[in-house]
Amino acid sequence: MKIKTDFVTNSSSASFILDIYSSLAENMQEFKKFFKVFTEEYFRMLHSDYRGKYDGGEETAEEYRRSMKKYLKEIKITNTSPHHFRIEDSIVMYNGMRDDMPDWIFYLLIRNYTGALVGFDKIKFSVESDDEGPIVGWEN
Repeated sequence: MKIKTDFVTNSSSASFILDIYSSLAENMQEFKKFFKVFTEEYFRMLHSDYRGKYDGGEETAEEYRRSMKKYLKEIKITNTSPHHFRIEDSIVMYNGMRDDMPDWIFYLLIRNYTGALVGFDKIKFSVESDDEGPIVGWEN
């Protein structure tokens, strides 16, 4: 009898997709200004949340903020048509929404739901798995 002892998973990669309608931004340059305002707010929240303490192993809170800034600058944003934008963030192994949804997306959805984001009028959120196709969808 042969027993497999290495890591086994049935997880697949997935993409978190935000389709955004903005009445205030017609093109990519205008939309990126609103996205920058959001990311700056997100980093202020991270700073007040962690207050220099971050339980990320060897990484300090400041190192985490720096890596997140770089990460968010590299997020794929496309202008699908005037006033419509798509933001995609992918992960290699999708195990479930609760564990794998990036914190910045959760924060953006909450801020939008409360009406606190300028430039994000309507957001359609979906998750698509490479293996299973669409997993979940939500629209405000």
